[in-house]
Amino acid sequence: MIPYARNEYRPPSPPPASLGRGRYRFARRCVPASGRGGLELAVGRQPKRRGTLRLVHKGKQCRRGERRIVWNVSGPAGAQGSPGPQGLAGPQGSTGPQGPADQTLEGLVKTQGLQIEALTQTLQGMTRTQLLAAVENAPKLNGISSGELTGAIAGAAKLTGIGAIELNNSIANASKLAAITTSELSTAVANAPKLNGITTADLNGAIAGANKLTGITAGELDGAISNASKLSTITTSELHGAIAGAEKLSGITAANLTDAIAGAEKLEGISASALNSGLTNSAKLTGISAGELSGTVSNANKLTGISGSELTGAISNATKLATISPSELNGAIAGAEKLSGITASDLNAGLANASKLTGLTASELTTAANNAPKLNGISASELTTAVDNGPKLNGVTAADLGEAVAGAAKLTGISGSELNAGLTNASKLTGISASELHGAIAGGEKLDRRGREARRDQRLRAQQRPDQFREADRDQRGGTHGSDLQRIQTGDRLRL
Repeated sequence: MIPYARNEYRPPSPPPASLGRGRYRFARRCVPASGRGGLELAVGRQPKRRGTLRLVHKGKQCRRGERRIVWNVSGPAGAQGSPGPQGLAGPQGSTGPQGPADQTLEGLVKTQGLQIEALTQTLQGMTRTQLLAAVENAPKLNGISSGELTGAIAGAAKLTGIGAIELNNSIANASKLAAITTSELSTAVANAPKLNGITTADLNGAIAGANKLTGITAGELDGAISNASKLSTITTSELHGAIAGAEKLSGITAANLTDAIAGAEKLEGISASALNSGLTNSAKLTGISAGELSGTVSNANKLTGISGSELTGAISNATKLATISPSELNGAIAGAEKLSGITASDLNAGLANASKLTGLTASELTTAANNAPKLNGISASELTTAVDNGPKLNGVTAADLGEAVAGAAKLTGISGSELNAGLTNASKLTGISASELHGAIAGGEKLDRRGREARRDQRLRAQQRPDQFREADRDQRGGTHGSDLQRIQTGDRLRL
C-alpha cells in the first residue's frame, strides 16, 4: 500500500481492474464525496500514451486522443509512515498563554515539577540574600527586554569603583545625554579636570553665556582672555555700551578706528543731533574724495540765497550733467540768456528734435536756417519726397541740375513709359556727340523718304512683268535694294 497525505490524490475506490501492462479500467460514474470537491483527469487512449494520466485544470479541454474522467471518491486511510530524521533546533519561543484551569492533578504536578527543576538550575550558585534582593528588584526590570538586560550585564564590569550614589546620579542625568554623541561625551570627560576650582554657579553662568561664543574661534577667544586686563577701569555699563555699539564697527579696520579716535577732538562744539544728521547723510558721500569734499565745503558760501527747493531741484537734475564737461556747462550758462522768450514747450520740442541734427556742423545749421524761407509754400509731403529722392542727385552738379530744370518743359506731353524707354536706350548713345546725334536725326528723314520711293517702284514692276518672273525679280531687286539700304544704314552709323 502507498501512504497518502490528507489532501493528496488517491486512486478511486474500488481500485480499477488491471487490463494488462499499464492499462486500467476506470469507473465512469461520479460519486459525491460530501462536498470535498472532485478530481479531473485525462486518460490517454492512443497506443503510445494509453493508460497515462494527466491532471486537467477546471474549464480546460482534453487533448486529442485523451478522455476526461471525473470522480470524487476518497479511498481508505493508508498506514502510518515511518518517522523522519530529527530536524534542527528552532529558536526559543515566547512564553505561551496561561493553560486551561481544568487540567488534571497529574498534569499540574508534572508541570510544576518541570518549572521547579528549571528554576533550580537557574538559581544554582545564588545565596539566599542575593535571591531576596533579586526578588525585591524584579519590578525594576519591567519593560526591559532580554537583549537590553544582557547588554547591561556585559557592561557591568565598567562600573567597577563607582559608588551607588554616583551611579544613581548618572542614571538620573542620563536623559540629558540624549542628543550628545559619544565623541562629544569623551571630549567632555577629558576636559573635566579643567573645571577644578569652579563653583556650580560659575559653571552655570558659563553655560548660559556659551551661545554668545558662537562663531568665535579658539584664537579669538584666547586673545580676548589675554586682553581682559585692559578692562580693569571700565565699568559694566561702559562695557555694555561698547558691546552694543560694536556692530557699528563692522568693516572698520584698526587703522580707521585709530584715525577716528585721533580726530575726535574735531567734533568739539558739534551737538549730538548734528552729528547724527551727519552720520545719517554720510552714505551720500560715497565716492567723494577728501579733496572734493574740502572743495565743496569751501564753496558752500556760494549757496547763499538759494532755497532748499532750488538746491533739491539742482541735485535731482545733477545726473543729467554726467557727460557734460565744466567748459560745456560754463558755455551753457553763458548762453542761457539766449533762451529768453522761449517757452518750456518750445525748448522741449527743440530738445526732442535735437537728435536729428547729429552730424551737422554749426555752419551747415546756419545755412539751413538762412535757406528756410525758400521752403515757403512747399508742403510736408513734397519736402519728404524731395528728401527721399535726394540720393539720386549724388554726383549731379548745380549746373547739371539747372539745365535739367530748364529743359523740363521739353518733356511736356511725354508719358512716363516713353521717358523710361528713352532712359533705358540712353546707354546706346554713349560716345556719340551732340552734333552726330543731330546729324543722324536729320538723315533719318532721308532714309524714310528713299524707302517709300523704292517700295513704290517695286509695286510698279510687279504689275508690268509676267507672273513667273515677278517673284524672282522681286527677290533680286529686293536683295539689291536690301543690300543698298543696309550699306546706306551702315555708312550712316559709321558717320555717326
